Amino acid sequence: MAGILGFGGKRESLRYLALPGEQDWELWSFASPAEAHLVKSIPVTELVNLPPDTRIALPSRQMVTLPLWLQTIDPTLFQEMIAVQLEKRGLLKSSNGAPSVYHHVVAKEQERTLLLALVLNPNLPDSYCLDLTGDYDFAARCRPLPTDGYLFWREEGRLVMAVTRNNQLAYLHTFSSSEITTEIAKEIQCLRLRFSWEHIFTEDSFPIHLCGTFTHSERQALQEVLQVTPKLIPLPNPLFRETSLSMTPTGVSSARTQQEKSKRWKRLVRQLLWIYLLVILGVLGQFGWLTYQASTLRKQVQSQAASVKRLMDISDHWKALQPAVDSTFYPLETLLSCVNQLPPETRLTEFNHSPDNIVIQGEAQNAGIANNFHSNIKSDPNLKKWTWTMPEPRIFPNTNKAQFQLSGTHPHAQIQ
Repeated sequence: MAGILGFGGKRESLRYLALPGEQDWELWSFASPAEAHLVKSIPVTELVNLPPDTRIALPSRQMVTLPLWLQTIDPTLFQEMIAVQLEKRGLLKSSNGAPSVYHHVVAKEQERTLLLALVLNPNLPDSYCLDLTGDYDFAARCRPLPTDGYLFWREEGRLVMAVTRNNQLAYLHTFSSSEITTEIAKEIQCLRLRFSWEHIFTEDSFPIHLCGTFTHSERQALQEVLQVTPKLIPLPNPLFRETSLSMTPTGVSSARTQQEKSKRWKRLVRQLLWIYLLVILGVLGQFGWLTYQASTLRKQVQSQAASVKRLMDISDHWKALQPAVDSTFYPLETLLSCVNQLPPETRLTEFNHSPDNIVIQGEAQNAGIANNFHSNIKSDPNLKKWTWTMPEPRIFPNTNKAQFQLSGTHPHAQIQ
C-alpha cells in the first residue's frame, strides 16, 4: 500500500488514520484527504500493531467540550480567558497533573467570539497511549459534519452527538448509553434549550442526522420529544485533515521526550566510541610507524657496523700516533715555550713531561710574579692546548720569594 501518489502531488506513502468505530476501532488509509479506504477493523487491544505514522483519533468520550462566548476578538487573549472559565467550573483540577486544553473558533459577532474549548482526559487508558511517531486528534474532527444541525453516531458502543454552527463543531457530547431512549431524547432537549439560552444554536428548526444503524423506536423517541423528524444517513467515510490539534497525551509526550534523550545519548556514545577508536588506531598506527622506523635504523646501523669499527680502529691508531706528530706534545717545544714566558728573576727548578701531563716547579721573587707566569702560560699560543692549573704559591720564611708548581693536562692525550 506504499508508493502511490500522495497528498502533495509527489510520490509518497499512504497516510493512515485510526479512529473508533461503532464497536471496534477502524484503520483507514488515505491517498488524498478525502480518498479514504477502510483497511480493517481492529480491537482496541491491537492498536499497538498500527503502522508507525498512524494518526490516532481519540474517542469523543475522552474529552470534555465547553462552548464559550468571550467578550473579545483578540486571539492573544483567548487562552487566558478560557483558563479562567475552566477554573471556575473545576475542569482544570486533576490528580494526574493539569489536563491539556485546546480550542477552535466557531463564530464571531461584533466584539465577541464563540469558541469551543476541549479538555483532554489526563487519565487516558494505556491502550490509547501508543508509542508511535504519528500525531493525535479527536474523532469528531475526522467526521464530515453538516453545516448546521445535530449529528449522531456511535463510538465504541456509545452514542455521540455533535452540534455544528457555520460548518464548525460547536459542541460534542458522549452519552453513557448506546441507544436513543426517551430519557436520552429529553436530555438532548435540555441541551437544546441550553444552546438557545446561551445563543450558541438558536434555530427553532434544526436538522437531525442519524449516521449508522438506528432503529425505528430510536427515531420515534427523538421525533416525539424534539418534534423534529430525524434523517437517517449512512455514516460517511472519515477525512484526513492536513493539520491536527496535536492532542498528544502527556504520557506519550514524556515517552517521546525520553526516547529523544536516549537517542541523543546513544548518538553521543557512538560518536565518543568512534573518536576513541580513531585515537586508538592513530596511536597504534604511530607505534607501528615508529617501530618500522626503529627497525629500519637498526638495519642501517648493522649495515654500517663494519665501517664504523674500521673507522674507530683508524681513529685509535691516529690517537696513538698523536704524540709523535703533534708538536704540542714535544717536550723540548713545550719547555721552550715555558722558558719564553718566564718573568725576570724567575727560574725553573723542575720540568717533568709525559704524553698527557706536564709538571713545572720553580721559584719567583714573589707570589704575584708566580701568578703572572701562570697567566702567561695559559695565554701562550703553543700551550693553549693544555689545561693549566696552579695551587697557591708557597712563600719562603723570612723572604718574599715564592715556590710555585704548575700542572698541565692535554685532553687529546688519553690513549686507550
